[in-house]
Amino acid sequence: MKIFCAIPNLGEIATGNVWNLLHWKSDPTLDIEVYLPEGVVPGSRARNVIHQAFLQSDCDALFMLDERTVPQTAYLDKLCYHLRTKDIVSACVQTIQLDAAKQPHLVPLGFRWHDDVGGYLHENSIGLTEIHTGSISCCLVRREVMERVERPAFQTVYDGEFGEEGMTCDFDFCEKVRAAGYRLWMDYDMLCRHYQRLETKNINAMLNRVNWAAKR
Repeated sequence: MKIFCAIPNLGEIATGNVWNLLHWKSDPTLDIEVYLPEGVVPGSRARNVIHQAFLQSDCDALFMLDERTVPQTAYLDKLCYHLRTKDIVSACVQTIQLDAAKQPHLVPLGFRWHDDVGGYLHENSIGLTEIHTGSISCCLVRREVMERVERPAFQTVYDGEFGEEGMTCDFDFCEKVRAAGYRLWMDYDMLCRHYQRLETKNINAMLNRVNWAAKR
């Protein structure tokens, strides 16, 4: 299987992914083509540019990896293993969310639709689990899916009374994939590091809440 590895970036790529690229390119068991579109914004445009470039290649699968989402090096092999029987599979990316008591928790960016609430809820699981939508920042997709999905495949959609509500291009893509008849999977055992730029004031406030909770 020939893999098209695409990392959209603004001129910076996490050190861990530089190491990953060096390892993957030197691995004789992997057939991988690397594509690094730089400065293409917004993110939805970058992903659509990647989609177009992938379809112009002779690769069998698209490996989408965000510049600051860093998987373990071995995860690519595991994703390839899953893709033998699945159409699209992601490693698990997490984010920080405050609960009702304003306490921070790590939550996985994998979701399932729940009719009783009329929306998506976080899906907490272990191992390989079917999801309805989620992060595609470390995701391997079979070529057939990218050929058949509605285009543009990635759109950030805003609605609501003032256009302030909406969904990211990740959610939009996942919904289009499911509409095309494919199923999405996430391996919750494959946890990625997820680097984000955060304001120091917010980091300190979050740490204070954690320390306060620990002392209770």
